[in-house]
This record gives sequence, C-alpha cells and structure tokens, in this order.
Amino acid sequence: MPISSSEWATAADPGYACCTFRGGVVSVDAASGEVNWRAHVIDEPAVETGETNPFGAARKGPSGAPVWNSPTIDAERGCFMSAPARPNLTGSRYQ
Repeated sequence: MPISSSEWATAADPGYACCTFRGGVVSVDAASGEVNWRAHVIDEPAVETGETNPFGAARKGPSGAPVWNSPTIDAERGCFMSAPARPNLTGSRYQ
C-alpha cells in the first residue's frame, strides 16, 4: 500500500516546523493485517537543518516523496515499482 501525507498543507502554517514526512510503501498480509515489510522512499528520518523559516519555525529535512499511486507488482521478478513525488533531499524550500 502507498504511504502518503497531507503535510504539504500543514506546511502552510508559518509556525509549523516543516517538514518530516517521508513517503513509502508497506506490504500487509491480507488475512491477518500484519505488516510484512515497510520501505521508505527517503531512508533517513528528517532532522532540524539549523535553518528557520521567516517566522522562526525550524526547517527540517530531508522530507517529501509521498507515494500517491498504487505500486505495480512484478511477481515473476519478485519486485514492485512505484512512482513517488519528488523528494526534498536538502531540507531547503527551494531546489
């Protein structure tokens, strides 16, 4: 299943220390509901960058890359493919 977020909307709040979300996919056993595995698009969790926005809130990164589509599964090769949104790898507002 894709993992997405609405943090992009929360980021409009000038006091919000943005951003921490990192997209991914998760495999869940259909019968039991147990998580088989989880993979994030961005490996490392977000940390404070040492910068602040114009209102003084901390900036964090890396972040982004929500997965908004259903992955394609290639059972023959034992892999899946997914197309996340572009991640913010620098924690900067601009790229």
